[in-house]
Amino acid sequence: MVPRQDRKRLGEILIAGGVISPTQLDEALKTQKVLGLRLGEVLIHHGLVTEDDILRTMQSQLGLPLIDLNQIVVAEQILQKLPEKVARKYSVLPVEISDGQLMVAMSDPTDYFAIEDLRIAVGMPIVPCLAQKDQILNAIDRYYSHQDAEKAAREYAKHLMAKGLVSEEQILRTMQSQLGLPLIDLNKVIIPDETVGLIPESLARKYTIIPVEVNNGQLMVAMNDPTDYSIINELRQVNGMLVKPCLAKKKDILKAIDRYYAHSEAEKMARDYLRQSGSAVAATTQTAKVSLAGVEIDDETSTPIIKFLNTLIENAINNKASDIHIEPMEEELRIRFRIDGVLHESMRTPRGMIGPVVSRVKIMSDLNISERRLPQDGRISYQLGEKTIDLRVSTAPTMFGEKVVLRVLDKTNVTVDKESLGLEGIDQDRFNEFITRPYGIVLVTGPTGSGKSTTLYTMLNQLNTPEKNIITLEDPVEFNFSGINQIQINPKAGLTFATGLRSILRQDPDVIMVGEMRDKETAEIAVRAALTGHLVLSTIHTNDAASAINRLVDMQIEPYLLSASLLGVISQRLIRKTCPKCAAEYEASPLDHMFLERDLDVPLELKKGKGCSFCYNSGYKGRRAIFEIMPITSEHRVLINRRASVDEIRKLSIKHGMKTLKKAAAKLVLQGITTMDELLRVTFVNE
Repeated sequence: MVPRQDRKRLGEILIAGGVISPTQLDEALKTQKVLGLRLGEVLIHHGLVTEDDILRTMQSQLGLPLIDLNQIVVAEQILQKLPEKVARKYSVLPVEISDGQLMVAMSDPTDYFAIEDLRIAVGMPIVPCLAQKDQILNAIDRYYSHQDAEKAAREYAKHLMAKGLVSEEQILRTMQSQLGLPLIDLNKVIIPDETVGLIPESLARKYTIIPVEVNNGQLMVAMNDPTDYSIINELRQVNGMLVKPCLAKKKDILKAIDRYYAHSEAEKMARDYLRQSGSAVAATTQTAKVSLAGVEIDDETSTPIIKFLNTLIENAINNKASDIHIEPMEEELRIRFRIDGVLHESMRTPRGMIGPVVSRVKIMSDLNISERRLPQDGRISYQLGEKTIDLRVSTAPTMFGEKVVLRVLDKTNVTVDKESLGLEGIDQDRFNEFITRPYGIVLVTGPTGSGKSTTLYTMLNQLNTPEKNIITLEDPVEFNFSGINQIQINPKAGLTFATGLRSILRQDPDVIMVGEMRDKETAEIAVRAALTGHLVLSTIHTNDAASAINRLVDMQIEPYLLSASLLGVISQRLIRKTCPKCAAEYEASPLDHMFLERDLDVPLELKKGKGCSFCYNSGYKGRRAIFEIMPITSEHRVLINRRASVDEIRKLSIKHGMKTLKKAAAKLVLQGITTMDELLRVTFVNE
């Protein structure tokens, strides 16, 4: 606000400028008291001065700029700084922002109380400039009625979307073009915790918005409707920052709100529980009792634990985690998520949470809550909105309490179209050949979490026709197929892979899928089924395709039966992809040349991610499969019958065109899709 000693009144300014005399000022002041008008209006009414006289005198005496509002265009983001009702109340118009100050056009810049009210309303210093009052009023009508039109347009756009006449994507693209605002994909953005904290969760959910980044003192906020200036003004008043809107899909904003606010919500719930059940200090002083004897959850304090665990699970699902690790440490409870095959720490809470959290998981998965000395396995069916998520639960006793791992099985995330597998050339031809055979066994091999189930489901999707009777035995059922008979294994009820397989052979199947060949009995029945005219698909745990044969022989499957029934083996891995946001080229080392079998004399450029917020500073984002596909030929059958070694079988397969996992990964390295580090991590160097 202008210091009181520096304030000049309009009358003083006009006298100093020689526009009126002191006598004329006294007469005008007397009339002002009677009529209740402003001094300038009285002087103009009596014909003593014109508005132009007043403006030019103030321009010279106060050193303020005089502008013609008909010759300038005020930007939308500037208008957003001042609500329409405030602009009309004081007959002012925001013009521009410079050096953190808002320039406002006024016909009377000596109205110091109005300037102070404007400063409070916009939260920044006010610099007045001069303009004719009629121009200001016309400009207010012109600019703010444009905002009303935008509001009407918004309502009309919503109507068109509801009728299915236009898509949200089309509306956002139009606003992007017309308003010049960025359109972002929130699924490809990582928002720092400190940025999320700038807007309370209640406001984020109320207005369907989320803060994205802070740049040069401005807060970028993702909105589905950036023309709702009342929201922008409220946000500015909440955090005292300039707000820059950007566009995003509504469903993406809602998902981001759930994802980013869940972490802070979970920590709050943990604190609430410890506060209700005592204190964090009291809880940590009884660590031995907690870790060995567990904690009974009473009715009064259980609600925060339920909310905490629900929030934890939903946070993992929203972050596309495959596993949740709940780990008791000596001083605290650590929560980690496995994302893209790598563990990331999510949070740490006081160890007083260990007993209640483990007990809650056991209740949800129907495990023995009093058994804390032996590992247990269970299952949770978790409802998230309209989706049902399966969670496989495993507990194990450790030094500081029971560790829990929850494997997340989101059926809605399974992709079963053949193109998404990433098969190319001869590998794709061999894949197609496997599923067109009327009988025989096709095995998919690889470690846990390598995508074996997805490959099997893709095969079933190709085979699923009205002419075929397809029956599956799964543990668990990870994806629901229409037209396929899927059976859930239940060992407690006596339904194992072996008993289930023996039973479904009497169900007249054409295609049988067995989730895993775990034992001799299952393998024997599968071989007999293949030899009696059924196509059998299954998985087995081996390191490569060639080893699958020896694994079955070790299960005491007769080689002559195996050679007659086996069609082929698919070995696979999931390899992380280089982050597209931070990938940079580098010159390959001599060791890289050696692994990639490239001439040292030829320069070779490879790619590697530097690490950024988009990829959790890992340099990788997303995964894709690599394959080693081994069809069984007549030469293979000879080797199987004489119990040949794995090396002999592998060499023969390579001779017949099998591309090893290492070769498949090397191709992706040369294409810049993945890195040498990933090649060495997921494949064998001695291939």
